[in-house]
Amino acid sequence: MAIEPCEMIYFRVMPDTSRYQGRIASSNEETIVLEPTDDTPLSVGPGKHIILSGEHFDYCTEVLTMEGANILLKPMWKEKRGYFRVDDIFPVRIQKITEKVPLKKSAIISRNVLETSDADQPVESVSPKLWKMLNTINTKLNMLLERLNLERAGLTTAENKAVNLSATGIRLSVQDRPEIADVVEVKMLLPTTPPVGVETYGKVVRVRDTDSEAYEVSLQFTDMEDELRDEIIRYALNRQRELMHKQRQQRGNNG
Repeated sequence: MAIEPCEMIYFRVMPDTSRYQGRIASSNEETIVLEPTDDTPLSVGPGKHIILSGEHFDYCTEVLTMEGANILLKPMWKEKRGYFRVDDIFPVRIQKITEKVPLKKSAIISRNVLETSDADQPVESVSPKLWKMLNTINTKLNMLLERLNLERAGLTTAENKAVNLSATGIRLSVQDRPEIADVVEVKMLLPTTPPVGVETYGKVVRVRDTDSEAYEVSLQFTDMEDELRDEIIRYALNRQRELMHKQRQQRGNNG
């Protein structure tokens, strides 16, 4: 099902989490013209990614240029709504929840903890050399705190697993067979720059025997915070773009 001219949609300018309303002014296989209908002024540069959410599909697009208030987009790919899926290999830990206790909120484990606010900008009483040194210390402390957070979560020693990941779920192989509707804790170290550790929960929706001594399990994420979902979407977009670039290179080499 293609996106249609005059269709009303929601869209997001990644990595921002804000949603805006818009209308598809025109579309074909090569370009989409998006007409924002919100009063919020938008100015996005070429290369930015915009997610268009239609009735049944999500569309990943790349900004080509602004045409007045409209945005000219290049479609990259589309999937069923909420299902930007990518294959990758990275550290994952999963653990079945056996006790009936309130689950913690999903969270980003590693994130810069010590931020530099506007109020902390250098003033005349602080020399530029001293300010640069303080910023260097701040950066090193951030790296240390992130490392400690990842160690506490067990992600620095977690096994690398082949996964198929989207913002709504994950598929991977496990050694112990779970039951349908089991709830598991999922911790992942997304291979972004820098790497981002995330913690959430998933419900087992599918279990399949494999030829090896393992089980292919599909999990549906539950009660995921928007911040974490958007982090996974950003990762998936970058990963998909990386894979598409490699495919173009291979076609060029084969040609």
